[in-house]
Amino acid sequence: MKNLGIYGKKIVLVSHFLHPFGICESGLPSKITADFASALKKFGYDVVFIAPFYKFFKSPQQPKLEHFDTVSIIMDREKIEAKVHKTKVSNFDVFLIEEQSISNLNGCVKDLETGVYFPNNLRRFSIFSRTALEALKVVPFRPDIIHVFSHWSGVLPILLKTAYQYDNFFKDTRVIFTFENVSNLSTYPAEQYRFIGVDWKYFSYEYLEFFGKVNILKGGIVFSDCSTTFSETYLLELQKSQGSEGLDGFFKEKVSQGVIKAIPIYPDMSMVSPEKDIYLSKLRLNYSIDSLGNKKKVKEYLYKKFNMQLSQSQDILISFIGEISEQKGISLFYEVIGDFLSRENIKLIIVGKGDDLHEGVIKELQNLYPKNVGFLKTFDEETIYTTIAGSDMILFPSFLEPYEFLHIVAMKYGTVPVVRGTGILNDIVRDKINGFKFYEFIPSEFKEKLNEAISIFLENPKRWQKIQLQGMKEKFDLTQQVEKYVKEVYFPKQ
Repeated sequence: MKNLGIYGKKIVLVSHFLHPFGICESGLPSKITADFASALKKFGYDVVFIAPFYKFFKSPQQPKLEHFDTVSIIMDREKIEAKVHKTKVSNFDVFLIEEQSISNLNGCVKDLETGVYFPNNLRRFSIFSRTALEALKVVPFRPDIIHVFSHWSGVLPILLKTAYQYDNFFKDTRVIFTFENVSNLSTYPAEQYRFIGVDWKYFSYEYLEFFGKVNILKGGIVFSDCSTTFSETYLLELQKSQGSEGLDGFFKEKVSQGVIKAIPIYPDMSMVSPEKDIYLSKLRLNYSIDSLGNKKKVKEYLYKKFNMQLSQSQDILISFIGEISEQKGISLFYEVIGDFLSRENIKLIIVGKGDDLHEGVIKELQNLYPKNVGFLKTFDEETIYTTIAGSDMILFPSFLEPYEFLHIVAMKYGTVPVVRGTGILNDIVRDKINGFKFYEFIPSEFKEKLNEAISIFLENPKRWQKIQLQGMKEKFDLTQQVEKYVKEVYFPKQ
């Protein structure tokens, strides 16, 4: 690993969630932040990670924690104490913040049973952001860079440049804010502004106010030295009306000023392959780019697991994995998929969770096509990876896709993605080269593209395998992305 010339600089990564402390409500392991921290450490930087401690997580990979210290803050005239726990993940230190309102709920940002977002999230993550800054003082770890991931932790840049602007401990600290999604979930009623604990002068359109509400994502961008998102296409989309939640003018201005950049961060793919997959190893069904034979056997394993029947050798197994939501294109999916499930040789497995309404849609599909549809309401990592491994193709008909990496994993497993050309899906997938891609969010386009993929699978196996193998050969280089962050975002003038 080469030295980027700024050895020993101190970098703090902050997120509302860290793998391997469980599975987040989004349905995917938050692997990228842990991999990113580990890569920075290998480059020679002094790295620590700060995240909330959630008691509901029960992960076999979870490292042992030791109580490190206790910090206290004042919020809305109330004294709040938080425990700081220390552990180690890979090659970097992790500090976890435990506080009642943060830690004692059944979910990170929403209730795992109901799927409803917690109404006190602004208060919870304001507490987390402030206690994270105080924890750095007791470690002590005076950072050159604080890199905040996700809008749930977006209060931290606001605090750093307002309430902590004269704090000598942070006087040389540069703050970076990576947002993965622009949504109204980062907007809160004006009466909750007091939880942030900063002067009311910042509740203005120039800073945090947006149509009479508090917009944390906007504030995180305004108060950061630089902000990033994961997809070039998504950043272009944000400068249009679609998906920008009314902030398209704001994004145009910030992009023109050069303070928002699109730099993807891929997970470390060195251990992500069907050849090395630990879950396939348990089944003794690993396979590789040079020998795909066991992929069909994984499909047969899935048929047994989901009580589905293999109808013929030309069966096609399609999967839909992740959050069952409008953003993931569930309405488009539902409109189109029934036309295909009426064919005996097409099977579908759905793995994920959503609210009662969207899960009801999936259960209706199961009732209509009981022999052809399997559904498991889970974000279990083993189920996700084995389903990917055994599927022939995986669907991403997303309305918006700011960040997703399962289509990248699918490619490495020889499972061909069928995607809508939005966000990072558009950045990665090339039509009929490493996957299939349609553009308009309308049923006829999705149906036509899925028909094309199925036809090639059935009628032109050589071409299908060429698309499969091209996906398996794709390179996703985390090291290169770390270099970009260091040179273009962290230390751009050095």
